Amino acid sequence: MQNSGITKALQSIRIRSVQNSGLSFKTGQIVTGKVEKFLPQNKAMIQMGGQKLIAQLEHFLQANKRYVFQVKQASPFVKLQVVSEKPVKNQQESAAILLKEMGMKGTRNQHAFLSFLLEHQLPVQKQVLSQAFGLLDRGSSFDESRTVLLEMLQRNLPMTKEVFDTTYARLFRPISISNAAEILTQSLPDDFSNEAIQLRNILHLFHSGESNFSTRQLASYILSDIHKGSTQTFSLLKASGLIPGSVDFTSWKQEWTSWAEQNQIQLDRPFFNKQVAMKDSPLPFESMEEFYQGIRALWKSMKSASTEEFQRTLDFWLLQGTGSEKYTHIFNAAEKTAIKFRGFTSLLSSQPDLNSLGMSDSYKPLTELLQSVQQQVNGQKLHQPLQQLMQVFSGIQLLSNDYGEWTQFSVQFPGELFGLQEDFFMDFEGKKKDGDQLDSDYCRVMFYLQLHQLKETVMDMNIQNKQISLTIFNQNPSRIRPVAKLFEPVLKDNLSHLNFLLISVQIKEFRHNTGLPGTNRLGSAYTQEKGLDIKI
Repeated sequence: MQNSGITKALQSIRIRSVQNSGLSFKTGQIVTGKVEKFLPQNKAMIQMGGQKLIAQLEHFLQANKRYVFQVKQASPFVKLQVVSEKPVKNQQESAAILLKEMGMKGTRNQHAFLSFLLEHQLPVQKQVLSQAFGLLDRGSSFDESRTVLLEMLQRNLPMTKEVFDTTYARLFRPISISNAAEILTQSLPDDFSNEAIQLRNILHLFHSGESNFSTRQLASYILSDIHKGSTQTFSLLKASGLIPGSVDFTSWKQEWTSWAEQNQIQLDRPFFNKQVAMKDSPLPFESMEEFYQGIRALWKSMKSASTEEFQRTLDFWLLQGTGSEKYTHIFNAAEKTAIKFRGFTSLLSSQPDLNSLGMSDSYKPLTELLQSVQQQVNGQKLHQPLQQLMQVFSGIQLLSNDYGEWTQFSVQFPGELFGLQEDFFMDFEGKKKDGDQLDSDYCRVMFYLQLHQLKETVMDMNIQNKQISLTIFNQNPSRIRPVAKLFEPVLKDNLSHLNFLLISVQIKEFRHNTGLPGTNRLGSAYTQEKGLDIKI
């Protein structure tokens, strides 16, 4: 996705989301408001953004005048302190007063940036503002830097150079996972190392969409496990019923080790070029179709959360199955989509698993695989695609953010994995339940697509108590409406089978300005104080 109007359109959606969602006060936040009129008992009606609030006055203010306030207390009631008793005529004056109060004269760009934040009632705190000022000159232009900083503010990301560079790259210099994966796959030697082969098998899905796994390759993974002292593949096969329950890992290991010795196979090296009769191997089945049928049944039957290590092993093989034309009939369309979304994000995860500490991980996360291969190879031909993929996947981790019961993250998906010509992005924000589990009943998901025919498209899905509101943004909504109308009943029916209710589908036009009607930012509905009492 190249630098285009979609960036400004997405900013518009986010800004309007905050403006439409109601005020959510945080201690230290700077806001502006206008005194509409006085009320009995020393109260006044204050207009802030698109809302009118009743406030208890503790300071003398003038009617029909605008003031700059700082939130001194957010709970159990909101208390605002007047930053300057002098009223302001516009947000430029508000910015000047705030900068003076911070002990700063302020550059032209700093004035412009702060005025924009205040004008659109975007949340701003002094400490964060100072950090943002230090990054204003980091982009190629003021407009680009402002766009990046707005994205960071909206997503509550740390105001660091690393996060700025990652966000900037995503918005204005995106790296294609599919292109980098294709270059790296073609450059890796066929018999290099087990880590390189595993990386190649994953990346192959990202640029060609075709996987041709054989029992020989599965056996290579089993031998790599045994060499590392890992039970990952063994546990997967046993859980899926492909290995009898009476078989233990020790006997399984001995059987495979003897077979490898008889065929002069090294446990830590691929043996694809050796003439080996797989029918004599200890594999308890003869075809990969039987294997994929078994792990699909396991995936469908899993009801409780497994260890991250086991889940990543399962996801790896499910991805290989859905990526093979030969075995594609095993999975239906909905299963393929779910497996690809879950599988890709699972392979990115690198959180330590307390249940597997001390165990060698045979199915490493993508970032660890790239690091391992990088340490093993030399040569400029491999260096650039390795670095590019490392930058993308590390950036995904940087753009993840947890705060309290809420979480949000961004993922760049390889387009080829889903049959698209270009990579696409997904933003998620929502509640957590049962510890770190995502609550799909309350969340917001946005997809940023660059489609071949429809071009720039954003799908914004809000879920509240299993009720789904879907908004699609495009520069030519008239082209989308007939198609959406055609598929809406099917979508509604499929969602109902998952106990979700589709309540609305809206098609809206991109408007590259902040006047674009947006949908409510999900988090605000839960962070806003109930029955606000405000003192000034």
